Amino acid sequence: RRKEPSKAPMLELVDVDLFTSTQEVLAASAGPPSVGCGISRARTRGDDRFLFIVNFRMGAAQLVVTWALPSCGPCKTEPAGVLLERFLGLGMGDDERHDRLKLLPLLIEGPLLLRSAMPPKPAILSRQCTTVYYRGDNCLEASVDCAGASFGKKLTKLLRGGGCVLSMFAIIEGQAEEELPERLLGGVALFNVDIDRATPR
Repeated sequence: RRKEPSKAPMLELVDVDLFTSTQEVLAASAGPPSVGCGISRARTRGDDRFLFIVNFRMGAAQLVVTWALPSCGPCKTEPAGVLLERFLGLGMGDDERHDRLKLLPLLIEGPLLLRSAMPPKPAILSRQCTTVYYRGDNCLEASVDCAGASFGKKLTKLLRGGGCVLSMFAIIEGQAEEELPERLLGGVALFNVDIDRATPR
């Protein structure tokens, strides 16, 4: 198997929302506008594209990242585009999604100790943190419990104190020759985030 650089992400980043809540929000896409405001903002702007949401639940704090499927969409004849269509649609069950969705963290700036604890290596998300999928109105959400797993606790630590610059990339794993090469699903850059200063909802 030969590695090659990925093309641009297939999904467009439309919103990043960080907030605290006295009650954990399992599905931001199904919550009230004050909670699922990233989704609400997109819809208020008239954006009716299909949305993919990753809801990182870190105790009282939650980080909700929302991407949209571009109107033109990735080429369906491209292996990654065919896999994306299955992943977002009804052609793939949650059990398979659990075995496919990877997260690649890249710590750009931060303490050396944290760099060694979070190497730039993609990991199957559901094997690191309990992940539940929710299907909403023209959207799919991956709700990730970061509070009870080592990987999630490390991620939470990176987002505390405002001393780190972190990029995260979601990837759908290609598990057969005809599903390669892989391509980035979506990415987000977080600059000096401090979840302890997140907006309460």
